[in-house]
Amino acid sequence: NLTKGAAKYAIVTASAFMLTYGAISAEGNLLTAYADEVTVTENAEESEEAGEELAGEELDGEEEQEEVIIEKSQEEEENEIDLLSDPVPASLEDLRGGSWYLDGVEQNEEDNFYYVEDENGTSIKVVDSYAQINIEGKDRFVYIDADGEMVSGKAQWLNGAGGLSATEDNENAGWRYINKKGYVFVSRNEILDKNKTCYRFDEDGVYTVARDEFFEIEDNDEVTIYYAKPSGSVATDENGNRYCFKDDPKDLSENYRDGRYCYIEIIEETEDGQESISYELTKNIWLGGGEESGWMYVNKKGRLLQNENRIIDDWCYKFGDDFRGEYIDAETFFEVDHTESEGAIWAYCTSEDHKAAGDYSGDKAIYYYFKDNEDGKRFCFIEKEDGSEETVTSVWIGGTEEGGWMRVNSNGCLLQDTTKIFGAEFYKFDGDYKGWITKDLGEFIMLEEGENPEETTWGYCRLNGKAA
Repeated sequence: NLTKGAAKYAIVTASAFMLTYGAISAEGNLLTAYADEVTVTENAEESEEAGEELAGEELDGEEEQEEVIIEKSQEEEENEIDLLSDPVPASLEDLRGGSWYLDGVEQNEEDNFYYVEDENGTSIKVVDSYAQINIEGKDRFVYIDADGEMVSGKAQWLNGAGGLSATEDNENAGWRYINKKGYVFVSRNEILDKNKTCYRFDEDGVYTVARDEFFEIEDNDEVTIYYAKPSGSVATDENGNRYCFKDDPKDLSENYRDGRYCYIEIIEETEDGQESISYELTKNIWLGGGEESGWMYVNKKGRLLQNENRIIDDWCYKFGDDFRGEYIDAETFFEVDHTESEGAIWAYCTSEDHKAAGDYSGDKAIYYYFKDNEDGKRFCFIEKEDGSEETVTSVWIGGTEEGGWMRVNSNGCLLQDTTKIFGAEFYKFDGDYKGWITKDLGEFIMLEEGENPEETTWGYCRLNGKAA
């Protein structure tokens, strides 16, 4: 039984058939086909209750066809479209939904191409797109090229692949890096470009170059620390061996303090073509970006200086928690961890290019150190080659007319809160050990106060400013 809509559809079909074959009805077989089709159409019309007005009427070509189509309802036309048309597959761009890669991609075992299904279950071949696929039980990001094949076999940079491009916020947004296996680097750090540049890859695979910072690389759950120079390249020695760092290494003896130690990473090729890595402790080297970002220094035991002050090559530096060092302010004492003596030990930074106070008359500078005795006096000493201390006496230390001078007396102590005559000049020293020439013309100046007036020493400043 044909429904009303189906009957009308049959009429349209019959009309089209008649127009097609009517022009060549002179052929016997085709004429028979025409007659048979008319019979089917007329039977359909007679079985339709609502179509009595059409029964027995002759179909008149295109004019009759147009009249029947007009009678079809809109709902019936929509139903016909649903029945006769396949769903339109979604595009790969729509399936990405703003993401940089496709999810749910699987490889077809028959043709080895990669496919993804849309919401209607339609299988779509993946081309020119990054995708996340499961390889040996792990989710990997890969690139599938325009031919539908996964790119692998060579470590390389990809620019513009998968429709990715630079953005206003990130000029590197179009770049990705794949290793030999074809895996995109995400959420990891790597040193690339023939062991030169330090890259950080975020969760989307977008890179930034690490500059003037420590740089950790994890390999098989083992973390190695490197240093990326301000240029972005990894720090190396003169032979191209990379510097690497270990925190509180276990291979050092008890004589070494806790801290971050610097090694040279030596990579050699074995007889079977494998890589052999060994580490050698290094010492007395500078790392870092200069005055703006601060220097870092590895001392004679291979340790990066941290939270301490040091004299290095005659200059005075202070190093912070981030291992960065800067000059100590001129004309100031600074505490140093220099000897095994109990109590605080100081050195003094002069105004002469931040150099440490000391004796520079020989081939090698001998630095002055200071500590307070039981009487609260600050005395001066040097450290001899055997580690013993030797008291320094009767020397001037640093200073300018504006900043003042310091004087170590014959007992090895810095003068403080007193006035003394040196070279016919009156020097008045304050509580910070700084002395200035004073010219109280025509005045008596107390040089040393005794227990009574008879024991107090005075000097007289003549009108020319000199001591009488």
